[in-house]
Amino acid sequence: MEISELNRGRGATGNWRFPMPENKAFKKAARDLASTMGEPYSAAAKRQRQEVLYVPGYGFRAARGGFRETRPVTVRRGGAAFTVTRVLGSTDATEVDVDLDIEKEIRPMSGLHRGPTVVAEIEAGGNVQHSRGMSMLLGKKSQLRMTFPPIEGRVRSLTVRLSGDLGSWSAEVRIKPVGKLARTAKRTSSERVTRNGVTVELSRVVFDSDRTVLRFLVSGRPPIRFIRGLATDVGPRRPPGAPLQLTDDLGNSYSEAEDRGLRPDPSGREQVVLFPAVNPGASAFALEVPWIMVTEITDPVEFDASAVGQELALGRYRIVIERCEVATGRMAEHYPMRVQFRSMSESRVRRFVRPSQVYVDGVGVAMSYPFPDPGGMLSVQVPNQPARTIRFAHADARIRGPWRITFSRDAGGSGVARDQVTA
Repeated sequence: MEISELNRGRGATGNWRFPMPENKAFKKAARDLASTMGEPYSAAAKRQRQEVLYVPGYGFRAARGGFRETRPVTVRRGGAAFTVTRVLGSTDATEVDVDLDIEKEIRPMSGLHRGPTVVAEIEAGGNVQHSRGMSMLLGKKSQLRMTFPPIEGRVRSLTVRLSGDLGSWSAEVRIKPVGKLARTAKRTSSERVTRNGVTVELSRVVFDSDRTVLRFLVSGRPPIRFIRGLATDVGPRRPPGAPLQLTDDLGNSYSEAEDRGLRPDPSGREQVVLFPAVNPGASAFALEVPWIMVTEITDPVEFDASAVGQELALGRYRIVIERCEVATGRMAEHYPMRVQFRSMSESRVRRFVRPSQVYVDGVGVAMSYPFPDPGGMLSVQVPNQPARTIRFAHADARIRGPWRITFSRDAGGSGVARDQVTA
């Protein structure tokens, strides 16, 4: 359930109440800001809490004055173990990571295999909050990432509880200020480049002693609905051997690093790219994104699973279904059908990669494709064999650029808004 901007972070009385604890450094900074702005301490503290910071492993959060776990906490029962590995509290949400080892295989949650039912809640200061979002990586050792509403009031610990198909678990976690874990992010001017219907805007930059972090806001013109990745098919990780490159005005080049714990934005609106620390003498920088993966919303097209050579139109793209055959290999148990297709619509600007959703006999199913290149092949789940009809909905496509973003080290950024609009 989404929490409106009006009510987010408010207590029952309507007064703003924020996660605790807030340390001396926070209070001093708030007093200094109040003096500079000529406003009450409460207003300055509120402004400071809403400042966007970079938190390694999480991304950009309104976490000033927020909290994190003092240390991981493990509860053991027999041969099973429940570990709360990470906690982050901000004015937007409370995020909790859990590792669970219950000594039995848990089937992946995808397509026809819906996975276990899990109920999650946290309690702090006598108030209970239920999860408003959860992702699972399942197996003999499962990983759960959960998001809860922000915690109100001044608390020193929280209790994480799980119930359902994975058993009943409870662990109390001590918390402390986010502190130096969070890194200050500089605002930038509207460094914005629009190309082929996709706009890339640099919104924040972190220049730190051990890293440089860029936060991009990316959007697409209809029929583009979702941004899947910058120079990658999905998520924040670029293909092997193809990291993004940051260059500076001293002739240095920096290869992208990897933030393994980073939580990608499901809509792709926010894209975060991590680099090593840059030369302290450099003042101007540039980054080029060669292509962007998007999802375009289209009307679905359906075809007979037994037919070959059918030509279909999926939005602006035309494809030919070459064969539907029985899959082989270790994944055939979960994905018993293989569908091979050929795109007839590749152009200088757009390359069709795959359908975004697949239905078999009217049922939405999971799919996978060969790594690292899809190569016009999909493996799909089948509710009841043999399959009769297959339906493709929406199109994942690579949009070619490049998008060249330039910015400077000063707080105002480059101050240049560039719109390069092409077909």
